[in-house]
Amino acid sequence: MIGQTGILQRSLDQSVSLGESLVAKSRLLSPPERQVIDLVFDGRLNKSIAKELGVSMRTVEARRSKSMKKLGVKSVSELIQVWTKLKASQV
Repeated sequence: MIGQTGILQRSLDQSVSLGESLVAKSRLLSPPERQVIDLVFDGRLNKSIAKELGVSMRTVEARRSKSMKKLGVKSVSELIQVWTKLKASQV
């Protein structure tokens, strides 16, 4: 039983540190990058985001790409998962 408790505690510690590292990474995002990620999170396409923000589609792609690198994700689905966790931690 003691071994299981240790495993559970380690898992909990890793979850907490993962959450803290996500928050730290999210602080690296610029306000325009956050704007783009919020709109991606809402299901918007690059073209629609560009029109709403009054920037080129290439600018949206660049901001999204930089944001994903800063957050350490490789796909939009990973981005959505991470952003969901970040939004939940802000409540």
